[in-house]
Amino acid sequence: MASLFPFVFNPTLVNPGAIAPNAKMAFYLTGTSTLTPVYDAAGNPISQAANGAGVSGVTADSFGRFPNIYLDDAVTYRVALRTAQGATITPDIDPYKTASAGNLPFSHSTNYGSGTFGAALNQYVSVKDAPYNAKGDGTTNDTAAIQAALDSGKPLYFPSGTYVTTATLNCSGPRKIVGDGQGMSVIQGQHTGSVLSWSNVWTNGSSIRDISIDGHSTAVGIFVGSDTETTAHMLWENVQIINCTTGTWGGTKAFTLFDSVLIKVDFYNCSIIGEVLSGSGNRHEGCTYRLCHYGIEVDQQAGGYSIGGGSFIGGTWVGNTFDVVFNANPCRQLLFDGCWFEQTVTSVFGNLLTSIYHHTFTVKGALFQPAATATGNGVWTPPATLLGSVEFDSCVVFADAYTSATLPVAATTSLLPQLSMRVTNSRRLLSGGTVEEIPSWDNTSLMSFPKIMQFRLYANDAAAGAAGLTFGDLYYNSTVNALSLKN
Repeated sequence: MASLFPFVFNPTLVNPGAIAPNAKMAFYLTGTSTLTPVYDAAGNPISQAANGAGVSGVTADSFGRFPNIYLDDAVTYRVALRTAQGATITPDIDPYKTASAGNLPFSHSTNYGSGTFGAALNQYVSVKDAPYNAKGDGTTNDTAAIQAALDSGKPLYFPSGTYVTTATLNCSGPRKIVGDGQGMSVIQGQHTGSVLSWSNVWTNGSSIRDISIDGHSTAVGIFVGSDTETTAHMLWENVQIINCTTGTWGGTKAFTLFDSVLIKVDFYNCSIIGEVLSGSGNRHEGCTYRLCHYGIEVDQQAGGYSIGGGSFIGGTWVGNTFDVVFNANPCRQLLFDGCWFEQTVTSVFGNLLTSIYHHTFTVKGALFQPAATATGNGVWTPPATLLGSVEFDSCVVFADAYTSATLPVAATTSLLPQLSMRVTNSRRLLSGGTVEEIPSWDNTSLMSFPKIMQFRLYANDAAAGAAGLTFGDLYYNSTVNALSLKN
C-alpha cells in the first residue's frame, strides 16, 4: 500500500538557510484542502493535527527534521510545506503520486518551476518514478531503468522491493544511494561480475545506506577500485551484502576503498570472502561477517602498496571458516576493539603468508568462541616468520566447544628480538563456567633497540666487508673510531 516519501528537506530550511523548527508538511487530496492520511513504517496514521497557530500537517522536530512518511499508492496528493507559523517555505506540488496510474504522477522528466516543491523533489531520484519506471517486483529486469537513474547523477532512492539486474550497475562518479532498509530494498544481481561498481572514478562523498546488495550466489557485491587515488571518503551505513562470491573488493586496481567509514554493514553468506581489505584508513563500526569462507582478507593492493591499516569497533564474526586472514606484507595498523568472534570453523585469525610484518596488530576486549572443529589454539597461530608489534589485551576465550582454545603463548614464537608481542589481562572460560587466567607475557624487554630491527655486529671493517653489509648491520668504523650503522 505505502511507499516512502523521498523528502529532501531534512532538516527543513528557510532563506537564508536558517532551520525551520517544528515545520509543518501537510498532505491533501489533490486539488482540495482535505487532509489525507499518511503513515509510519508500521502502517499507523501519522498525526497532521493543527498546532496552536492553526497550521496542519506532519510536524518536524525542533531541528526541522521530519520522520519517515509513507504514502498510500492509491492516492494522489497535494503536498504543502510551511513554517510552524504558516509561512510558505516552497510552493506546493499538486499533484504528487507514488503510483503510476491515474492523474499526473510526479516525474523526474518534468521541468518544475524554480523554488517549487516539485523542483526540490527533483533533486532526489526515486527509481520507480518516471522516466525511469523501475518495477522492483523481483521479476522485471530493472537494469536499464536503474542505470539511467544512476547516470542522472542525482541521489538515488529505492523504495521497498527487489530490483533484478542482469549486468553491472556502473557509477560514473560520486553517488548517493538509499533504500528503506536492509531486506526491504534489495538490488539483486542475477549475473557474474559486480552488482554495483565504482571503477576508475572519483568516489569522494558517495554513500550507500539502508539497502541490501544481493549477488544471487554468482556476483561480487560492490566493486571499488581505481588506477589512481580516487576511491576514498565513502560512507556505507546499514547495508547488507548477501549471497555474493566476494562482498566487496577492488580487483587488480592499484587503489581500492580507503579513508572511508562502514557502519552496521552486514556481509552474509559470501562464498569466498566477505570483505577484501586492501585500502588504508577504513573505519568499521558494528559490522558483521556471517557464514563466509573468509570474513575478511587483509590484502595488499595490486599496485604493490601495503595495507595501510584499519579499525574494527564492536564488530561480530559468526560461523566463518576463518574470520580474518592476512595476505599482506607488511600490514600496517590494525585494531580490533570490542569485537566478538563466534563459532569460527577453523581459526579466528589465519595466515596466507609464511612471513608477515605487522606494524601494529592490536586486539582489545575481544570475545573468542571457536567451534568444536577449530584447529591449533583456535584463535591465532603466528606464521613461521613474524615481525613487528602484536598485542592481545583484556580478551576472553570460550573453551567450551573447543577445549584447546586459548591465546598465543610465549612458547609459540622463537623470533626474539624481531617481535614485540604481549598478552595481558585475558581469561579462558571453560565448560561448566570455570574461569582460568591466561598467563600474561611480554617479550618487549628482550628486544634490541629499535624494536623492529635486528642488528648484526661486525668486529671491524674487513669483517663487515667480507660478510656484505646490509640494512641494520652494526660494525666498527675505523675511520671515525666508533660503531656505525648501515642504513
